[in-house]
Amino acid sequence: SRTSFDGDDTISFGPIKVKPRKKPAPTLATGRRSKYEILNADEEHKRNIRRARNRAAAERVRVSRLNIEQQLLDEISALE
Repeated sequence: SRTSFDGDDTISFGPIKVKPRKKPAPTLATGRRSKYEILNADEEHKRNIRRARNRAAAERVRVSRLNIEQQLLDEISALE
């Protein structure tokens, strides 16, 4: 196997050696907050509103993509 585990908590992935974290970082490496972080009521409400807006936008994009695909398929069948 390519991975091995030493007694000193170092994990080897081939030539790369990694020491796993003892506990998760408060923020991810990108600066984004963890989704498991406990929020106060106001921040949780804002997060829920933002997520709802994002879900609605994603649904609009999916519908738009399907409409464009259908239009292109119709054009192809008209040209055949």
